[in-house]
Amino acid sequence: LKVQTSKVFNFTNSEQSVQKNIEEQVRRFFIKLPKNQFPKLKTWVDKNYTGNNEEFIKKVLTNFQIDNFYYTLTPKKIGNNYEEFFFNTKEGYCEHYAGTFAILTRLAGIPSRIVTGYYGGEYNEIGNFYTFRQSDAHSWVEVFLSNKGWVRVDPTNIIPFERVVLNNNLFIEEQLFNVRNMNNEITAGTRFEYELRNLFKYFTYIDYRWTQFFLSYDKLEQKKVINQIKELNKLTIDKYLLSISLIFIFLMIIIFSLNKKFKTMSFVIDEFKNILVKKNIKLDKHLTHEEYYLAVNTIIKDNNLSQLFELYKINRFRNFKISLIDKIRVFIQLKKIALTN
Repeated sequence: LKVQTSKVFNFTNSEQSVQKNIEEQVRRFFIKLPKNQFPKLKTWVDKNYTGNNEEFIKKVLTNFQIDNFYYTLTPKKIGNNYEEFFFNTKEGYCEHYAGTFAILTRLAGIPSRIVTGYYGGEYNEIGNFYTFRQSDAHSWVEVFLSNKGWVRVDPTNIIPFERVVLNNNLFIEEQLFNVRNMNNEITAGTRFEYELRNLFKYFTYIDYRWTQFFLSYDKLEQKKVINQIKELNKLTIDKYLLSISLIFIFLMIIIFSLNKKFKTMSFVIDEFKNILVKKNIKLDKHLTHEEYYLAVNTIIKDNNLSQLFELYKINRFRNFKISLIDKIRVFIQLKKIALTN
C-alpha cells in the first residue's frame, strides 16, 4: 500500500503486560546464563533468596539504595564485569544496573529481560508535548511474575538524587533542580543554565509546529491554510510575520553564537589555563591536556574536575557526542569551580 501522507501515532504505556502466564520453554529461555560466570553473584543470591520472588526483587533494589551505589556516565573502566560493579566499584550507568539486576534475578530463577528505549523526555509546556533525544536513551528490566505478567523494574530509579554524579538526561536534571531548589541549593550558574534551557523550549516548539505542519500537509490542509490566510487582513499578516521573523532571528543569533563558542570541548583546556594564570602559575605552552589537568588538580580539590575532564576526553578521542546544553553545563561548572577556589 502506497503511503499518501505521513501520520502521527499516539502511544500509551503500561506498568505490566496483559500476559499472565508463559510456557515452561519460554521461562527456561529467560533464566539462561553462561555457566560458571558469576560465582560471587550466585553466592549472594543463595544467601538472600528465600523463595519469594517479589521479596527478593525488593531486596536487590534496597541493596542498590543503601549500599552506596552511584549513577554516573563516566564510571571506572570495568567492561562487562558485573561482579566488579556490584561488589567493588558500585558506580555506573543504566546498562550496569540493568545487566546486574537481570543476572541476579535469573540466578534466582526469576525470568527477566533487558529492555532499551527512552526515559523521561523533556516536557515542553509551551506546546504541551514531550521531546525525546539520544541523551534520553535508557535501559531497564522486565521480570515475569506469576499472575502479573511482565513487570517493569528500573533499578536506576532507586538511586538517591544526591548520588547522581554525572548524567545527560534532562528529565533527571529537571528533578535534581527541583530538589535543590527546595533545599535552597541553587547557584547563580545553575539558575542561568535552567533559564537558558527554558529559552530553548521556544525553539523546540517552533521546530515541533513546523514538523507537525508537514506531517499533516495534505491537499485538504492546504485548502484550510489558504482560506485562513484569505481571512486575515494585510496589517495583521505583516505584524504576524514581523513577530515570527524577529523571534527566529533572535534565536538564530543565540544558537549561532553558542555553537561557535562550544563547537568543540577545547574550552575545557582553555578554562584550565585561565585557572592556572589566575593562580599565578607559569605555563609551558607545550603542556599536554593531561598535564594541564594534573596542574589544576593539584591546586584545586573538586570532585567534579575529574568528571568534566573525562567528558572532554571521551568527546575528543572517542567521538562521544555531547549536546550543546551539556557543553554549556560543563562550561558553567568550570566557571563555578574557578570562582569558588
